[in-house]
Amino acid sequence: MFPSDNPKYKLEVYDADGLFLCYVGAASYSDYPHYVQSHGKQYADKRRQLYKQRHEKDRHHIGSKGYYADQLLW
Repeated sequence: MFPSDNPKYKLEVYDADGLFLCYVGAASYSDYPHYVQSHGKQYADKRRQLYKQRHEKDRHHIGSKGYYADQLLW
C-alpha cells in the first residue's frame, strides 16, 4: 500500500511481489481515520457502520477493490 500517484484515489495496492493490483479510495470521500481526526471516534464509528452496511456485497470478496478499501480505510 502506497499513496496514490493518481489524484482521483488515495492509495495504490500491490501484491507481495510488487505487482500493482488496484487503486483504492476515492480522494473526494472521507474514510475512518479522517473522521476520527476531524469529528471524533463516536462519529467515525457510526460512519464506519454505515459504510460497511452500504458495501456489504463487495467488501468480502478477497482481492476486490471493495475488500481492500474495507480493510485499509475502514
